[in-house]
Order: sequence, then C-alpha cells, then structure tokens
Amino acid sequence: MKYPNTSRRSFLGKTAVAVAGVTFFSTQETLAHLLNNSSPFIGYNPYSELKSDLRTFLSLEKTLKVSGVVYDSDGINTIPNAKIEVWHLSPNTNKYKHRGYFFSDAEGYYTFKTDYPNRTEGKKPRIYFKTTKGNKTSFTELVLDKNCAYITSDHWTENKVLKAKLQPKFKSSISENKIQFNFTI
Repeated sequence: MKYPNTSRRSFLGKTAVAVAGVTFFSTQETLAHLLNNSSPFIGYNPYSELKSDLRTFLSLEKTLKVSGVVYDSDGINTIPNAKIEVWHLSPNTNKYKHRGYFFSDAEGYYTFKTDYPNRTEGKKPRIYFKTTKGNKTSFTELVLDKNCAYITSDHWTENKVLKAKLQPKFKSSISENKIQFNFTI
C-alpha cells in the first residue's frame, strides 16, 4: 500500500527524529537517577540485594562481623528502620562485589557479616556505608587493619556528638573479628 504524501526519505527522517527524542529523554532520566544515587565513595551501586551476610563462603580468612547502632543527629535517640547500604572491595580483587543493604531494628541496631576487604594501593581496607531514613542520607567509612578498626576525620566531624560511643570497638576470636561501629544520620 502506498501513501501519496509520504516518501521513504521523509518517513526515515521523521522516524530518526522521534527515536533521537526518546533516546535523549530516556538518557536524561537515567542520568538524573544516577546523580541522585551518587556517593562520595567509589564502588557504590544503588541496586544491591537485601542481605546482611556478604560472605562468599570461599574465603579462608576470618569472618568480619560489624554491628552497631544508628543514632539521630543529636547522638541520643536511636533510629529504627534506617536503610543501611554497605560495600567494599572483594578479597583478592579490585572489584566491589561485596555489597548489600539491610535495615536497623526497632532499637536502631544493625549487624552484618562479610569477608575481610581488599585494599586499594596506598590505603588500608575500608567498608563504606550509606544510611537513609526519610529524606536524610549519610555516608561514612570504616577503616580496617588486621587487629584494629579506625574512623576517618570526616566520620569524627559528622559523628562527634556520639562522644564515648564514637570510636569503633574491635574484638578478635578464633573464627571471627567483631567490630562495633556506631554512627548518626
């Protein structure tokens, strides 16, 4: 069937304009979404799984168990049901395959298990955290050593209202290392 006022060239031109418009607007939405889910730390992926056990079960290293409490900005009240996203370099690789998210319980307490993270050259191993509750979002990181855990100056600045609850506590046993790490949102 032929349409009298539509040439093949005209049809292809109009189709190309339509496809370019759809592509442009789709890309703008995707870009906006990525910008809203940005992180100050490398390796963040907003599409991680709901899980609190990040271990691969192939590691011969000790398990690392991290737990703590999420507090509000005054450092007194706990935050229940805060979404906590964690990620770090996987052992023996430079890929961020260890990641997941979970929620704090009714008292603001959280816990997760993972393998000991790899490190980037010139830095100690780190676990990154993104915590969200309502319209508040907070990022922080936990710096690790084989027998200790540290906070960064940024973490101290943003969480110093925690006072005695600020510094991570490290405990080692035969099968796992335990770290208590509190922060605010």
